[in-house]
Amino acid sequence: MNKKALSLLLALSMVFSMNTAAFAGTKANTEAVEVIETQSDLSKAQSGNQSNNSQSRSEKTISVNKYAVVVSYNSVLSFTGKKLNVKDLAPEVKVYNTVSGQASGNALFTATLKGKFDKNDSFKGKALGAANFTVKGIKAVKGTSKDNKKIAKEIAKSLKSGSNKLEVTVKALSLSCNGVVSANNLKKKDAKAKLTAGTNYVVSLKYNSKKPEKSKVTVYYTQSGKVKASKLKNGKKGVKLAVVSGNIVLTGSVEGELKK
Repeated sequence: MNKKALSLLLALSMVFSMNTAAFAGTKANTEAVEVIETQSDLSKAQSGNQSNNSQSRSEKTISVNKYAVVVSYNSVLSFTGKKLNVKDLAPEVKVYNTVSGQASGNALFTATLKGKFDKNDSFKGKALGAANFTVKGIKAVKGTSKDNKKIAKEIAKSLKSGSNKLEVTVKALSLSCNGVVSANNLKKKDAKAKLTAGTNYVVSLKYNSKKPEKSKVTVYYTQSGKVKASKLKNGKKGVKLAVVSGNIVLTGSVEGELKK
């Protein structure tokens, strides 16, 4: 009897030890999956932030009589807190002859774009969202032949109706994106040097040691080769500023952290 009891106890102990190992293995696998999922989500978030600041290019073809006006432009703009200008679109306009309604052959000439944005808060630099641009005309660039200038005027006349729109979206300016650098209390001339080095935006912090929540943030960027400055304050234009461990954390229209 003693031998049988001992054998039974030994068998039971082996069963319990196997179950414990199995449970431990399951827990380890679950933790590994959670880490992988978190890393995947982080990669997606970083990818999304980068797309916010990349000047995404779109193309629209407008048929006018026997011509095709092809407009390439920045359809996604980063928030700066300034009113939008047609120059922010960096438009490239080319005019072609058409065959069966499609652009054909080499471009006849290039042109500049005329029109206006929707008059909303996104256009005014006060919020994020759509700020579509209505095409109201084109103008042939200098050096265009007389015949092609006549074509440009003919096209411009037809475009005055304003029935053609370019889709434009203003998204949050992410400080963690490529092409964005930060600095403390940077002057415009110093920002210019950084911008000409290939940076798209320079975000400068003027830290208020007495009232950190009232610190000032300045965004520097270029528009047709000229450096522009936009001063942002907490609670204005969708910008939210908080102080975390002495650093400035921005959410809303501008996203990221600035160290004093």
